[in-house]
Amino acid sequence: MENDSCNVTLADDLSDKLVNTKHKTISVTLAVTSFLLNASMVLIIVTEKALRKRNIFQVSLALSDICFAVCVFLLSYIGKFESEVFCICITFAVISIQAIGAVAVERFVVLVVFKFKKRAVATKSQIATCICIWFISLGTTSIFFIAGHTDHLSFVLSILDLIILATVYISYIIIYLSIKKHIRKMSNCTSAAKKSKKLILTFSLIIVTCTICWFPLIVHTIVEHLGVNQCKRNVSIPGFFILALCYSIFNPIVYGLGINEIQIVIKERAMKLYNSILNKLTNKTPTVSGVYA
Repeated sequence: MENDSCNVTLADDLSDKLVNTKHKTISVTLAVTSFLLNASMVLIIVTEKALRKRNIFQVSLALSDICFAVCVFLLSYIGKFESEVFCICITFAVISIQAIGAVAVERFVVLVVFKFKKRAVATKSQIATCICIWFISLGTTSIFFIAGHTDHLSFVLSILDLIILATVYISYIIIYLSIKKHIRKMSNCTSAAKKSKKLILTFSLIIVTCTICWFPLIVHTIVEHLGVNQCKRNVSIPGFFILALCYSIFNPIVYGLGINEIQIVIKERAMKLYNSILNKLTNKTPTVSGVYA
């Protein structure tokens, strides 16, 4: 299906197709799922003292995915996809990708620069980095809005996405080689190396997924801005956007299962909830050993 005009933007295409019942239902369902999963992850990390200090970037990542999901939900539900709000969605996506970039830089500093002499970058430094990411990203979007150049903003953000993704890939390659070198030097693989290796594998999986989910939409946005193939609109555009939305669902699942500390807390919370429900159903109280009388 092709549009009659060559002046129809990506946002217009999404607006036309998201009012379609099928696309609207899928988008709303994915947005709600993303919101619930990421909100749960934020609550778990924020309410657990042991997790708060070392998972600041994960909280920033989850918050950006929450904001993205809320925007998609509102736009899909309303059925009107303005180009300005599309840019806001892309802005939150950039913040999400920058959070992954921040994790890569943090691991690079710990493992390559300090060569395993530090466990993690200080909590205050992580918080300051996250604040800067949000401030600069939202500030840049605001400047483009005030200047009335929203048509260029999605292009600029897409280029920024590609730069961040390339930087993260290079950082992870260097970090992985550093870990391998460290393990070869040690008679016994240190716990720090094992932990860092698992963390790198977890976030490598996230960044690969990010590339798969966002690359089609990023490329399409760049191609559209450059004026290539404007008159031949692709019916899979909503599919690109839904694929991007899937990324925000994938994140909390991967780092929730891939990071030991978070995984342990989730299991403990799930067990407490299970015991609480079982207690109410049976009207029995657990003994000291945790076995119901």
